[in-house]
Amino acid sequence: MNRLMSIGEFAKLTGVSLRTLRYYDQIDLLKPSHVSDSGRRYYTDRDLIPLQHIIALKYLDFSLDDIRGALPREPAGLKESLKLQKEALLRKQERLAQMMKAIDYTLSVLEEAEPDTQVVSFLIHSVLKEQDYMRWMARHFPQPAVENMAEVMRTKELELTKRTAEIFQALKRDLPLYEPDHPQLQRYASQVMDLLKEMLGPEFKLEDLDLSPEAILEAPDTSIISPFTREEEQKLGEVFQYYTNGLKKEE
Repeated sequence: MNRLMSIGEFAKLTGVSLRTLRYYDQIDLLKPSHVSDSGRRYYTDRDLIPLQHIIALKYLDFSLDDIRGALPREPAGLKESLKLQKEALLRKQERLAQMMKAIDYTLSVLEEAEPDTQVVSFLIHSVLKEQDYMRWMARHFPQPAVENMAEVMRTKELELTKRTAEIFQALKRDLPLYEPDHPQLQRYASQVMDLLKEMLGPEFKLEDLDLSPEAILEAPDTSIISPFTREEEQKLGEVFQYYTNGLKKEE
């Protein structure tokens, strides 16, 4: 039988302050099992499990919004709650590993050059989001391209990151200096396309990729972090248009 405990008793039992318990009630994170007609809050032993879950996730630096999303919708037993906490910890561990990799890769890039901060931000963002990109590709790209991309990322991701940073930095430096059809900019366009072929496989062709509007909407958000300004992106589009037209003429 679940005994009723006043908020003071529950706070003393759990080591959580009265103020915190009231706040959790206010934001609907942890509601008391019973509220009397006079407004007194009462908790039961069943409230210990979700509170323990909250405490564990807070220890892992989860925000309260993230904790709310991680809590089970239906009351969970201790075993289920611990399993959910383990899953949350593994997700956190994966994010921390990606963050460490992003920092290590950026430090490696900075050892060889001092790229524009916008390029650095893009590289960090790309590494942090790479698992989202791979899951999206697996749903919408040809299987050989996905497998090739996974193998390249496994074996030479750092090398490709450095080459990407070098090309993007060169583009940012030279885009204001030359017209879109200038050989220097066309050489960079060719290098970008070579990178894409290396990542997606020699048989992959962008023109063969037919993404539905739904698939595009599902794509990881890349608009927040871009290595180029809006003006640079516009001119870069012209550079690649000349490059594509040149390939068609050669055919």
